[in-house]
Amino acid sequence: MPKTSVGIRINSSRATVVRLKGGFRSTVVDVVDTLTASPTEDLLEGWTPPACDTIVTSLGADAIFLRVVEVPFSDKRRAIQTAPLEAEDTLPLTLENLLTASQYLAKTPKGAKVLVAATRDDKVAALKDRLTLKGAAPAIIESDPTALMTLHASLFPEGGNHLLIEVDEELSQGLALTKEEGFKEQLVLPGVKEDPSEFIGELSRALTLWASSGFMPEEIFLCGPGSLSLDINSISNDVECAVSLLPLPSNVEIDRAEFRSGWPTWSIPLGLALRETGIKHASHINLLTGDMAPAGSAMPIKRNLITAGVYAAILAILWGATVWMETSAKESELNILRGRVKSAFVEALPEVTNIVDEVNQLSTRVKELEERATALGSILDRELSPLSLLKELSDRIPQDIKVELRDFQAEPGRLRLEGSTDSFDSIDKVKAQLEGYERFASVAVTDAKAGVTADVVIFKMTILYEGGAK
Repeated sequence: MPKTSVGIRINSSRATVVRLKGGFRSTVVDVVDTLTASPTEDLLEGWTPPACDTIVTSLGADAIFLRVVEVPFSDKRRAIQTAPLEAEDTLPLTLENLLTASQYLAKTPKGAKVLVAATRDDKVAALKDRLTLKGAAPAIIESDPTALMTLHASLFPEGGNHLLIEVDEELSQGLALTKEEGFKEQLVLPGVKEDPSEFIGELSRALTLWASSGFMPEEIFLCGPGSLSLDINSISNDVECAVSLLPLPSNVEIDRAEFRSGWPTWSIPLGLALRETGIKHASHINLLTGDMAPAGSAMPIKRNLITAGVYAAILAILWGATVWMETSAKESELNILRGRVKSAFVEALPEVTNIVDEVNQLSTRVKELEERATALGSILDRELSPLSLLKELSDRIPQDIKVELRDFQAEPGRLRLEGSTDSFDSIDKVKAQLEGYERFASVAVTDAKAGVTADVVIFKMTILYEGGAK
């Protein structure tokens, strides 16, 4: 039986639903439904979701923060884990108040570039609850710009320097992509309800700014509800760049003529549904299961860890009380207490449905969260965290020396590093540069040996910093 996925895109004035049925060679769009309502009405009033295997929805560019950061790790798992911490300084809120999800983009000479998506947890909760009440609980919540990334990957498997813009009446949003790394930057533009000239003017300014930094898209693709009303040739002349309507991906078929005539007004919900078809370089952003939000929870690790610790203490007290009540034969009070224990457990871990032993299960989860928090470094004290010192280390490595960090172990006051460079002399230069940092008590090269090729030297280094082990 073919797998079906539904993409649902909701904004203040319109909801668009696209169902995609996957097949062996292609996928077929068999539902395109656009819902409208007055400002005082519910867009989803009376709506019945189409049957499907997976529902994917998204938040608009005005509710999402997208950042591309570089981290000093080429390992995918570690790069994704540390990226939200690297992005925190550029976000308007602390990580305690945000849900985040990360996607590995590309390896760099000093580590990797990672895309970080962040939003307020109440935005995700509100969208999830709204659809769940209609019987359409989403499995994935991402962003409108990253849905455009999936569309681009479907259209251009080999990548390309392009700009995709979803044109709407109230707010337009775009995504710039490069052939080397994929995602480059999101773009928020005015809507075209009143006057398209403001939209064109802001687009021209953005292109001028990008050109000054060395980036210029080869072509601009327009899509969305407002795209069919624009003069494509006029816009192309105004912005001095090739402009066209976004084509339909070649692996997508449409079974009804009226759906085809409306393309590309329903591009984003198609992009949402397409990510379930296994497209290479598609969006992997999911704010329901991001690195900072444990599975089934809408709380970041730090807040979840603190809450779980409080409940663990409460459960320990209650469990001790149950022993006393059993010996006192107070069966009725014992039953009440057990109910409270279970309620506290369910509140702390709502995703766990198989409850066998509340105390042991919660203790195990607390331990897991503590291990994850340790792996991410000291979030509570960023000033002295190994991650902040590791970032300092990365910044201090001379730019003219090619160094790749392959592994590190963080201990209280100590960083153990393993990497490679092009010569033994380069190792000495790196060591000398790091010794100049006043917070490093000592820098020692514990091992250095030639690699497989003549231009590779593998080294190990131990760094002690203030307050650490002697």
